[in-house]
Amino acid sequence: MKQLFIIPRANGAYPTSTTLLKGQLMFYKSDAPNTVVSTAPAATDKEICFAYSRGEDSSLITGVIDLDSLTVIKMSKAGKATTPAYGKGKWVIVCPTPEKGLNYTITLAKKGVVFNERNLFSVTDTYRAKVKTAADLAKSLADQLNKLAPGLINIKATVTDTNNVTIQGQDYQDYKVVASDDLYGTTVTSTPAVAPMCDKDYVKNLASVCAQNRGFNNVYADGATIYPGYPMEVDADDYLIYNFHFANPRRASRTRDEAIWQDIYVAVPNAAPANTASTGTIVKIETIFASKLIK
Repeated sequence: MKQLFIIPRANGAYPTSTTLLKGQLMFYKSDAPNTVVSTAPAATDKEICFAYSRGEDSSLITGVIDLDSLTVIKMSKAGKATTPAYGKGKWVIVCPTPEKGLNYTITLAKKGVVFNERNLFSVTDTYRAKVKTAADLAKSLADQLNKLAPGLINIKATVTDTNNVTIQGQDYQDYKVVASDDLYGTTVTSTPAVAPMCDKDYVKNLASVCAQNRGFNNVYADGATIYPGYPMEVDADDYLIYNFHFANPRRASRTRDEAIWQDIYVAVPNAAPANTASTGTIVKIETIFASKLIK
């Protein structure tokens, strides 16, 4: 199971009572459902419960977290010190002086495509009246790249240092850039595209991945209009995301004994000046689950 709970900026404070505003999340013990937990569980506690308010007629999503198997991973836009810095891709191809009878090709292979989606894009040129120097070849290939596939690839190609084709990504889509045909063996300097984690687009995509486990099953075309609260509202630009990974054992009507692994994601607006209320939820999560937290 995967569930995503998004804490809105307006209601980012951690609740002090069991009367929850829309989007608020609280933790409580099963034997004390009317008391909000604000401190770390005792060493003898085996589980902790949660409740998330959807706001529609005070409806709640509730569940139980097994503490023995629990790990909590904290994700942020900055990532860890070892995480590659996010940025748009850049590729530089050095063009040689063209020779008669040879073809010079640059191929872009789009990464992360789905079945039947176009993934290869190529441009080529050869020695001719207007293409006699390395600079001519670079300009011709760059011009073709800029006209290649608007709407399918989002790049800008320029000529740098006279005979270098520089391809700059305009979004976070990554490509494998290959010098092919008689350009094969030419140096290609690559700076891969790395999409930022935990920004608005990241959370929207995570929401779509978790949609079915929230009961949003038929979201094609007009089907999405039958679900109140779909798509999930994402109203901040920067989030901290906590991944609760745990396995709840079977306790009733069981014919098998293996525990069922679950993932709960809690997206809390990062404590930027406009989101100061969310610091309450951030502090409480990190206090309650301090012994389980991996940063």
